[in-house]
Amino acid sequence: MNEHILQLYLQGKVSPEESKRITEWIESNPKNLEYYQTIARLYEATLWNEPTAKTKSRKNTIIRKISFEFIKIASVLVIGFFIYKLLLNDASPIVDYQILNVPSGQTANIILSDGSKVWLNAGSTLKFPSYFTGKERNVILDGEGFFDVISNKENPFVVTTSKYQIKALGTSFNVVAYNDSQLFETALVTGILEVKNENQEVILSPEQQVSLHDGLLIKSKITDHNRFLWREGILSFDTSINDILDKLQLYFDIKIENKRSHLLDNTRHCTAKFRTRDGLEHILKSLQFTYHFNFTIDRVNNIVFIN
Repeated sequence: MNEHILQLYLQGKVSPEESKRITEWIESNPKNLEYYQTIARLYEATLWNEPTAKTKSRKNTIIRKISFEFIKIASVLVIGFFIYKLLLNDASPIVDYQILNVPSGQTANIILSDGSKVWLNAGSTLKFPSYFTGKERNVILDGEGFFDVISNKENPFVVTTSKYQIKALGTSFNVVAYNDSQLFETALVTGILEVKNENQEVILSPEQQVSLHDGLLIKSKITDHNRFLWREGILSFDTSINDILDKLQLYFDIKIENKRSHLLDNTRHCTAKFRTRDGLEHILKSLQFTYHFNFTIDRVNNIVFIN
């Protein structure tokens, strides 16, 4: 692989097709990984070698400050580094855990050490090991994530949330489980899933989903695959205005105070698509035309007032 192409990849200046090709090349051979790590470390050194008084604070808050593309690069770099260390050392090193925080209004995706792919929606946090050990591949999710899991019958893939645990062998599925929200949803695209806590256990087959209602998991069929478009930066809704406002609070990390009774009582479904990058204010202005409300944004206290 050409060194110049790898440098462009690290800078986020390659096409999605080229990015996929480079990722597959890195994963195909330990020597490719070693060469990539050398280029990546040199690139990282140039980023950190900034003689400013703010360098220390930048290091402490790098996950929150860097761009979407560099979030992906940094995640691959950290994971790859520990794979590389594992390949070079016979002794089993101590497993280090990484935490990836995705800022509001953005998304990110990473490749875990087993090759499984994870997309994270706005305001989400994923805790994952540098490499997997033991009988299960465990990660911890706070937020919304789409998982494309590499099959391994000997070592199930387990997503732990504040409400339920989701276990998969080799499958693709979406999970919504923000810690500070009552909302919980899991939708299975392929494979088989087990969703459980100490009180209930549900097995999902492809095209089935489960959601939490009054403390119980209710199973149903997936009727709208467009809601998974958030991975491409598109928020797709086919639900009530109140559900939309609830999700906007999560995605943009803001409190919405709705004082309009006609909105509170409105159960009619709204079908709409918005680009995440257009921002919350644009989305609210678009909803105004249908639901006839006014709003103000208190940016100091991070609150939207609908009246």
